[in-house]
Amino acid sequence: MSDRALAGEYPLSIVVKRDDAFNNPVVTEPLSVGVDVGPERTFETSSAGSASAGSTTTVSFEVTNSGEAPMRNAVVRLNADSPFETDDDTAYVGRLEPGESATVQFTVSVDGAATPKAYALDTTVAFDNAFNRRVVTDVESTELRVEAGSGGLLAAIINTLSDLIGL
Repeated sequence: MSDRALAGEYPLSIVVKRDDAFNNPVVTEPLSVGVDVGPERTFETSSAGSASAGSTTTVSFEVTNSGEAPMRNAVVRLNADSPFETDDDTAYVGRLEPGESATVQFTVSVDGAATPKAYALDTTVAFDNAFNRRVVTDVESTELRVEAGSGGLLAAIINTLSDLIGL
């Protein structure tokens, strides 16, 4: 089935070819049957919270399998565009049953000039399906709210250093 197929019922024509008791080929009349194609595997995310402009912080959010089948060897990928940067854009989740959620974390840096508002981080999930084929979901938006930074670049450097040495 093509990954571009829409959910619904599709006709499938079946013909049986076999040899009879005398080794003569026999072909049945075509039989049409309906094949149900389920909806695309989907997931949902919760909000990633907030981060201050000019800061580097760890954001956490939940990923929920909203489809009807398990996602095996699931890996969540975060695509952080301007005003964000991240060095760790992949989080391994493992198996997600339908309706099951997992919390993922990413370290995200926010540009000091970022406008305070809600932004969308592009999130996808790659997983193995029931046929052991690697599948990648459509992009889901995960909200990350940027708040006004305090102190500019110097405060960001001090905050980063204090995070590194555990102050």
